[in-house]
Amino acid sequence: MDDFDRDIRNAFHARQLPGAPVNLLRTLDDLPVRHARPVLGSFRLVLGLAAVLGVLLLAVVAVAGGSPKVPPVTSPAPSLPALNGPSTEPSASTAPSSSVEPSVPPTPAPSNPNPNPPYPVPAANSGPAALIDPEHGWAVGDQRLLLTADGGSTWRDATPPAAQEGTTPANLLAVKFVDPAHGWVAFAEPFKLGTDPGFGRVDVWRTSDGGQTWAKTELPPAVLHNQGDTLGDVGFDFLDLSHGYAYITGGSATEAHDSDLYWTADGGQTWSADRPSGSGSDGVEGTVAFGSASDGVIVGGPEGSGVSFTRDGGKTWARAELSAPSGMSGDLRVFGRPVWFDPQEALVPVMFQAAGGNVTRIYRTLDVGATWSFVTHIPGTGVLAVSIVDQRRWIATDGSDVVHMTNGATSWIHVTSKPTIKGLQDARFVDLENGWAEWTDPLGTAQIVGTTDGGATWHALAP
Repeated sequence: MDDFDRDIRNAFHARQLPGAPVNLLRTLDDLPVRHARPVLGSFRLVLGLAAVLGVLLLAVVAVAGGSPKVPPVTSPAPSLPALNGPSTEPSASTAPSSSVEPSVPPTPAPSNPNPNPPYPVPAANSGPAALIDPEHGWAVGDQRLLLTADGGSTWRDATPPAAQEGTTPANLLAVKFVDPAHGWVAFAEPFKLGTDPGFGRVDVWRTSDGGQTWAKTELPPAVLHNQGDTLGDVGFDFLDLSHGYAYITGGSATEAHDSDLYWTADGGQTWSADRPSGSGSDGVEGTVAFGSASDGVIVGGPEGSGVSFTRDGGKTWARAELSAPSGMSGDLRVFGRPVWFDPQEALVPVMFQAAGGNVTRIYRTLDVGATWSFVTHIPGTGVLAVSIVDQRRWIATDGSDVVHMTNGATSWIHVTSKPTIKGLQDARFVDLENGWAEWTDPLGTAQIVGTTDGGATWHALAP
């Protein structure tokens, strides 16, 4: 093989498709000038040129589509976004493809993974419920007491062994827990006749181990609300593990519109005789809240300002002063639960209902409930529930939107629930993030819903 043949073969084997023809031509241009060859050399030259032409032909075919074109490593082809769109906005580094016609960007999917329907899954036959702390809470369903220790994800039946009549369970009237271990439950046992022992009687069951075991006592006979078939509302108000009140309040068939009040100093093992709050027609009824064993208030009565106070543990009562907004002094008032910070100071929310609209205010007392001063009004109308976390942090809902107060009446922060949920009732928060509420879905099913982000989202609880 002469030098010329060797050079051609080296140039051929050095090709790089699809750029081989260019490299080959450059290699040929770099070859040294040769002298004329004899006839045999010319023949070899013709064969060599034919080989070069064959290589050029193969290269042209490759460039025209015989093999895929590989883009440079430094310029990768961008990926196309999914046609249906991701559940979150695309990142800023994602660029649109230049090889396709641009299209209208897709509407991002909502953050809720299951927006249809926009309401939580129902938990049927659920009644009152309340958080004790962010993890522990209780709920009532089908006359049963249910407890949770994981924020409502799982539940256990902790119903006291109250008597029942055949398949008719005892009527669960009230529940109160001061911590996950200590709680009290009021029952009215079934009866057939007015002469039965259970007629007009309220039994109080107590636990000190989170509902694992229960002990029962009976409230002394009530003076005002003593009709077993028309018992008024029953509630508890405990100052600590030992000291607390039980009360029966509300109208009855005998038009007794006052409260029957009982006191315990041993955690509910024994209760004092009834301390009725009036003659039975004075209207001293509603929600009871005490700041000490002797000083407390009842809010919600239809007479006067709707607030009464006591300085002797509920033996006597006087009407308190609480001014209404301008032009609404004679309108209906709906009271929230008073919250005491010490025996002198308490806060209470009040909604004034009028034909022209509703106004909800918060009032403060510094003299054991005798007088109340206006603090702030809550944005919006129809506010149904207000939770007072402490003296400066409050949270309220009008049934859908939630508002927070974190600086003691300076400004409110709006939180809109997404997806929208309407009809929240009796919302109770233990802090600005964690709360439960009662809710009736569009089909009329009562259930319990919870939030861990201050009302921005709600999820169904299934006790």
